[in-house]
Amino acid sequence: MICSLCKLEKAPRKNTHYLTDSIIRTALNEDGVNERDKGIYFEINPDNLFSEMKFQRGASPEKLEELLGRATNDEENQQSRRKIEFSVNDKFCKECEDKFGLIEVNFNEKILKYYREQKFSTEIDYIKFDVNESKIVRLFFLMQFWRTSICNDTFTILPDVTEFLRTKILNLEYEDLECIPLSVTYLETLPDEEDINVVTREPFNELYKGTNHVSVVEGSNPYIILMNDFVIQMYDTNRLIFESFYGLNQVGTFAIFFNHNKDEFMSPIFLNNKRKEFINAFTKPVAKLKIAQSVEFICLQFEQKFGTKPDLNTIAKYMDELANVKQTNKFSVEQLTKFTNDFLEKLY
Repeated sequence: MICSLCKLEKAPRKNTHYLTDSIIRTALNEDGVNERDKGIYFEINPDNLFSEMKFQRGASPEKLEELLGRATNDEENQQSRRKIEFSVNDKFCKECEDKFGLIEVNFNEKILKYYREQKFSTEIDYIKFDVNESKIVRLFFLMQFWRTSICNDTFTILPDVTEFLRTKILNLEYEDLECIPLSVTYLETLPDEEDINVVTREPFNELYKGTNHVSVVEGSNPYIILMNDFVIQMYDTNRLIFESFYGLNQVGTFAIFFNHNKDEFMSPIFLNNKRKEFINAFTKPVAKLKIAQSVEFICLQFEQKFGTKPDLNTIAKYMDELANVKQTNKFSVEQLTKFTNDFLEKLY
């Protein structure tokens, strides 16, 4: 194998994450826990009524059966051992993965605390990093774009930018990265009030940490990746064309937060309520489409049970109840079937 970073013939390193695992892990784990290989997540496809559930090898069989409504099969179990989402087996060598690790450790030790360990006030809407910190921020997040462009066939960055980033990552060079427009929005992620113990003020569980998304967004300029509590955007050109992206960007601050040709780095903060508004806006189009697609499903299930088609009032009531379900866009075939059967049982 020719390693995509060093360009040398090397033995491949298996399960190299192209999106940093320590950042995305809690969003992939169904219970929001920060444990490796316990991911349970859904591939949300607007063209498919049902969302395919994927899981990692350490996921609890009991939790999987609860979500699927059945035990996992041999093919699914083998796939969980063979493939970890947002990782590859045949692109990088061990020595180069170690370089990725150095960049990640530098970010985790020197920068991450300013995001995840900060108690933001209502007046704070951005973090400003100094010159040295900005270099660490840039190389870490630009590495996410570069690795994704190498590992995801639908994500293509201009060749000269790809090569520029490759040499910077290979040589662990933190200089001159400000020539690439980059925006990093942090999504403050907190439990709702009803999820907090009134005495200790500690959350009852970590479910709230699993409410963000990990997704490589189709399209370019800006290129966009959702990485749990970070939304990162990049241009591979100097021409910045405004894109709202569900309210993530604002006209007045758009150019400022893309940090182009600036030594310091400004990172906008979405406080928890604003985060939830953004996540809802991001998922709502898919949820609406899936609810609309469910009309055919309820008609089929109704006819199988009662021998006739449902009237318009029944369909409207079904869609209304479905719209009130959280995470409708994550329904598997088993989950939607159960929901529909429970609805039909209540009719007569």
